[in-house]
Amino acid sequence: MRILKDFGSGMKDKAVSRGVTSWLNKQMADYGKIVSFKLDSFAKRVELEALLNGEKEPVKVWVEKYAVVQKGVDVFVRFERIETSREWLNTLLRGIVLPKYAPANMVQIPAEYAWLIDKVL
Repeated sequence: MRILKDFGSGMKDKAVSRGVTSWLNKQMADYGKIVSFKLDSFAKRVELEALLNGEKEPVKVWVEKYAVVQKGVDVFVRFERIETSREWLNTLLRGIVLPKYAPANMVQIPAEYAWLIDKVL
């Protein structure tokens, strides 16, 4: 039974990954494109590679131990850790981006996507 559950989870993760890749590519078209996006809902981990305009090598991003959190009507994705393959980007994330846009390592999900996030993650 465990094998079937793992298989089903893996199929769901692949389908979600394709959908998220498509959506992210639309959102970041002016900046580059997503080369790969891998969701592991069992390990609660996301790994992505983005080839940014002007860069020769993709930037890798790892999000560890994510969880969907609901506070009243608001939905958030909380994560334990986020790392990239670029030291300067890690410094920027820890020093400016996360404190300003993801306090307590949580990002609010827009209402129009909240129902979907809760179902797929």
